[in-house]
Amino acid sequence: MRSIGVAALALAAAVLGSGCNDARPVETGAVTAADRCSACHGFPPPPFVMGGQTHPASTSCSLCHADTVDPGGNLIPGGPHLNGKVDVTSHPMPYVADHTGPALADLNACTLCHGTDYAGGASGVSCNACHSSFGFADWRTNCTFCHGTRTPGWTASSLPLAAPPRGAHGETLPSQPQVGAHRKHVGIGSTISDGVACTECHTVPADLAHLDGRVTLTFGALAQQGGLLPGYAAGSCSATYCHGTTLVGGANTTPSWTGTVSCGDCHGSPPLTGQHGFSVHVAQPCSRCHAQVATATALPGIQDLPAARALHVNGQKDVSLSVAGTWDGTAKTCSNVACHGTPGVRNW
Repeated sequence: MRSIGVAALALAAAVLGSGCNDARPVETGAVTAADRCSACHGFPPPPFVMGGQTHPASTSCSLCHADTVDPGGNLIPGGPHLNGKVDVTSHPMPYVADHTGPALADLNACTLCHGTDYAGGASGVSCNACHSSFGFADWRTNCTFCHGTRTPGWTASSLPLAAPPRGAHGETLPSQPQVGAHRKHVGIGSTISDGVACTECHTVPADLAHLDGRVTLTFGALAQQGGLLPGYAAGSCSATYCHGTTLVGGANTTPSWTGTVSCGDCHGSPPLTGQHGFSVHVAQPCSRCHAQVATATALPGIQDLPAARALHVNGQKDVSLSVAGTWDGTAKTCSNVACHGTPGVRNW
């Protein structure tokens, strides 16, 4: 009898030991997280007052209870569910070094704990106060806070600074789509053009609602010049004026977003229109007829001057002779040009 009593006590101790402060076994009959969780409490829990704020109305339980529930809404075996406490997991402070991780994957998720105005919400911790402490009180309207060249006090007048050399998740290589040719397109570091407006390729968001990982492409008037219908697919743009669709002889008029372009990709080098290919003309530097734009060398190139780059890819053919003579852009004729040796009018 004594041995039976000891065994009974051991069994009771084992049962009690396995039940206290351990996770309740996961019910296997319920199919969805909503079915499983709502059996005992709401899914999400009702908006009871918590620390002066109401519980966030979110079904993404793992955001705040990562030790208890996985991202799929399943209880983690051996986790702290039903241990008599509300176990809340928090992210490190500051949140993710340089904000290159989950905070920028879905910033709207932050509002579940910090409020729609990011001033504290249910967490009682203000994102705005933290950002202000290191110079970015304007972080919600400062495009460079997430991508580009991070600049305190940035305004829309400096929009090109928002073009990545650094993507929203820390990307810095032009071979990465998040970076690609952004800087070249806005004229930073470009030797071909002084750049185009951001709106020539996509909309410029007005608030944080665009943080969904997608870009809305809407090509502008320059890209569509000549009645074109530009497009973008598989990492390349197509049918754009900017890359020579309306010109002749271009070797690569559908360039890769992460690639490079050079003279000859958008138009022939020299171009194949008019008298460009005339043997005497071919022997002349481009600057002979495009003095404001081209370099005065035998090799094709654009002058490294803002005024020159602004005239390239601007929707016009800018002709300015570096020798005596007159060009008529309407009639497409030049007259009394010193190169021709004899006076008179020549048809282009």
